[in-house]
Amino acid sequence: MKVDPRFLVEAGPEVFTGSELLIKGALEADGGTHYLGGYPGSPIAEYFDRMTTLKELLAAKGIHAVINNNEALAAAALNGTQLLPCRAMIVMKSVGVHVAADAPLICTSLPGNTSGPASTRNRGSTFIS
Repeated sequence: MKVDPRFLVEAGPEVFTGSELLIKGALEADGGTHYLGGYPGSPIAEYFDRMTTLKELLAAKGIHAVINNNEALAAAALNGTQLLPCRAMIVMKSVGVHVAADAPLICTSLPGNTSGPASTRNRGSTFIS
């Protein structure tokens, strides 16, 4: 499958949707991104469609991309990445955050978390809805 050339451009203006920018940001993040996940639903469903079409590019960049079965499992997977020096992101619709709260969110700010830039270490994870 041919990769959308906008995702390969490293400089210059390009036009993206908001969902596409989430993936583009993960591709360009300093230090890399290792895990993308979440649970689909409007208005974030396009994110997962784009993740599917870019699966070869994501794999080549070392990014494990998944569609989780629900928001709680997405949050649990995110918690697991925080125990390693990994950068990860999950997305879900805003009404799914209460489901994600069922996951044990305590370990996202454990001491020793070395993922991400120094200014964001040990502050927990950001839920993008």
